[in-house]
Amino acid sequence: MDTVNQNNDIDIAGLIKHYLKHWYLFVISIIACGVLAYGYTKIFKPVYLIKANLLIKQNDGDSPGSMQSAILKNFAFGG
Repeated sequence: MDTVNQNNDIDIAGLIKHYLKHWYLFVISIIACGVLAYGYTKIFKPVYLIKANLLIKQNDGDSPGSMQSAILKNFAFGG
């Protein structure tokens, strides 16, 4: 049992120094991820499914709305 080291201390300053030696790898990975994300957004455009219902109230007689209804009947609004 004497040969097993039970020291659970962590040298945080040593870890930080070790990772700061390789700071350029962090910068390169951030730039590479940014370029990949930009390229992905430019290549793959989002596709959305849009559905809508249009309700047109018809007015009886010669009211001002009847002319608008006649104009809207000439347009095709989906199925």
